[in-house]
Amino acid sequence: MKFFSTILCFLFLFSCKESSVAPEPQPQPVAEETRSEETKSEDISVEEARQLLQEGQNIQIIDVRTPEETNEGIIEGAILADINSQDFPAIIEGLDPEKTYLVYCAVGGRSKTASGYLQSKGFKHVYNLAGGYKAWTADQ
Repeated sequence: MKFFSTILCFLFLFSCKESSVAPEPQPQPVAEETRSEETKSEDISVEEARQLLQEGQNIQIIDVRTPEETNEGIIEGAILADINSQDFPAIIEGLDPEKTYLVYCAVGGRSKTASGYLQSKGFKHVYNLAGGYKAWTADQ
C-alpha cells in the first residue's frame, strides 16, 4: 500500500510541473477606452469617420480584411494588411506610430483586434470603424 501512495505522490508532483514550451503571442484586443493620456483608441461611426476625412484630418486607413474580401472593394487610399496574414506584424512595424489610423474589416471584429495590436505596439491614435466595410458601403 505504501508503494502505491509513493507512486501517486510522484505522479502528482510531476503533473503540476509547468510546460517549458511557451505559446506564441497573438494580437490581443484592447478596450475602447483610452489606455493612457498618450494613447487613444476608440470606435467611431461611419459618419464620424467620413467627417474626419472630409475635414482634411491626416488619417491613414488600414483594411485588415482578407484578399478575397478586398476584391469586393476597399475604402480609397487604404493600406491592405490582412490580419490573418503572416505579413501583418511586418506591415504594422513599417508604419509611423505617431500618425492617426482608421482601421476597418468587414463588420468591426477583426479591426478591433488589429486596433488593440497597434496600440500595444505604441501607436498613439487609433480609430476602429464600427460596423466595418459593410456599414461604410451601406451609408453611401
